[in-house]
Amino acid sequence: DFDGFFFDYEYPYKLKSRRDFSNFLVKLDSYMDDYVLGAAFSHWNCNISKKAINALDRVEIMAYDDMSEYHSHAGFSTVGGVLAIKDFEKRGYDLSKCDLGLPFYGRTHGGDEAWPSYAQIALDLENNPFRNVISKSYLTGDTSGNIATSFNGVQMIKDKTAYANDYGLGGVMVWHYTCDVPYEDDLSLFKAIQTSLNTRK
Repeated sequence: DFDGFFFDYEYPYKLKSRRDFSNFLVKLDSYMDDYVLGAAFSHWNCNISKKAINALDRVEIMAYDDMSEYHSHAGFSTVGGVLAIKDFEKRGYDLSKCDLGLPFYGRTHGGDEAWPSYAQIALDLENNPFRNVISKSYLTGDTSGNIATSFNGVQMIKDKTAYANDYGLGGVMVWHYTCDVPYEDDLSLFKAIQTSLNTRK
């Protein structure tokens, strides 16, 4: 009872690989009838052919994992949000078919790399929905101030969801759902998404 196929190809760096993947998507779509065909791309890897873009029914924008020059993980106005959407728009993607990816995890800089879940980070937020950086390594426990972990907190998730909605995207997606705190918690990112959508109605 599946309704389609979804591809997360990371990543066809070579031009021939991009062409092959584009041709594959177009050919597969011709056989799929009413099945949904979708794919996930980061902003730096979404340059497939126009025919392949048109063949896709859903596109997930993986707007995360990039760190800005200020060591901010997936910031709102960077390729973690606005700039990623603009890249897809410039390449001819129908934004109504696109979902903006939201990170439910953090990135650590200033020491050994770590990708702590948001649930781990939330334990240190003291119910503060506006924080997006915390001076701590979730790999070593170092809180000396030389190491910081950047993440998308409640307000950032609300803002990105509102922007995606207002800009005409099809929705948002998350990586990944098990990283959130329970929905009943005021710091829940899923609750932030729902609250933001409720304000746009």
